Amino acid sequence: MRAVLLSLVCLGLVGFYAHSVAAPAPLANITITGNGKRGTKNCNGGVADIMGNKHVLTLKNCKKVTVQGNANKLALKKCRRLDVLGNKNRVKAGKVKAIKALGNHNTVLYKLGPKKKKPAITNLGNHNTIKAVK
Repeated sequence: MRAVLLSLVCLGLVGFYAHSVAAPAPLANITITGNGKRGTKNCNGGVADIMGNKHVLTLKNCKKVTVQGNANKLALKKCRRLDVLGNKNRVKAGKVKAIKALGNHNTVLYKLGPKKKKPAITNLGNHNTIKAVK
């Protein structure tokens, strides 16, 4: 009887422990539309699509950020890839692995990765500025 009671107590504690451990946050695929939105969004490893104009946003932990609108101001933190398809956008990209600029008159500032490694850069637009900053 004592062994059965002890087993039930142990099972109860194991069950309590299993339910009290926090699960990791799910991926968040984010789409921003419209015009002039402000704020901070966390992708949790998902992707962000920015459509519309004149947004002022900080995006965190994104696998990929795609900017399709115009005159947006973005700051990226811990994001891997940036695609800029719109025009006159300004992006502080931080340390990213890849930058693709297909639009025109965009400014992308990035930080060098470990060992001063530059991201892979594709610049098919006109009058884009893509450069490293400290």
